[in-house]
Amino acid sequence: MASIGQKLEEARNRKGISIREAEEATKIRGHFLSSFEKDVFDVDLPPVYLSGFLKNYARFLGLDPEAVLAELDILLPGSSSKSTKKALGSISSSSEGGEIEGTSGSATQSVTKEPRRGSPLSTAEQSGSQGVLKPVIVITSGALVLVGIIVALVYVLNKPDAPNSPTNNSVITERGTTDSDSDASVKKITLRLAAYGPIERLILSDDGAKPQKIYYERSALKAGWEESFSINGSFRCYASSLENIRYIINNGQELVPQKSGSGYFVWQLEED
Repeated sequence: MASIGQKLEEARNRKGISIREAEEATKIRGHFLSSFEKDVFDVDLPPVYLSGFLKNYARFLGLDPEAVLAELDILLPGSSSKSTKKALGSISSSSEGGEIEGTSGSATQSVTKEPRRGSPLSTAEQSGSQGVLKPVIVITSGALVLVGIIVALVYVLNKPDAPNSPTNNSVITERGTTDSDSDASVKKITLRLAAYGPIERLILSDDGAKPQKIYYERSALKAGWEESFSINGSFRCYASSLENIRYIINNGQELVPQKSGSGYFVWQLEED
């Protein structure tokens, strides 16, 4: 009994064509056709491609393609399976997205590669990866939320008390006694301070207040700022920019500190 390869070769010779001519007509590479005619089917082709090429070549030569494939199944039992037969069905049907045969009976060279059936990986790879990925995402998200909460708690617990930073030209602190607590024998003066330029920080100490000094603090002062204070006889004034300070005592003459830069100046009421 003639083998598959012998039948293919005899049929080609009856048609009087060469391997090259058969390659051009079927669009199947010549070295595959030569291998088929030599009964060499262990070629670098997936089973679907092997069956499809052999089926189309047999049809082109006028042989019964199903009979040829049946002989191939006997010759290569490993290639005989329901998946192979299903794939062969898809080769002759364009509705299933497989290879579409031309009107001349020759097959196009491109064949849609179907997923492997019968292998647990065909479904396990998808369901397994999704099944593992979902809990990983959930756990990662939960861990990030937990870390964010911990960082926020640490920041709040370790955050130093906010300094009593006032808005511009507002009193930060007035520490000490009130006017009612001051010594009535101390003569009060009216001190008016003005900024001729920016002053980052200013601290005024009412040194004459009894029994404890009173402090006034200002920050981020701008040029044009003015404010009056009731002082108990003497004061000490610190400023980050002394050259930008001007002061007036009891509506008298405008005075300028003798220093510049950061520092302080002192004024004391002369006794009668």
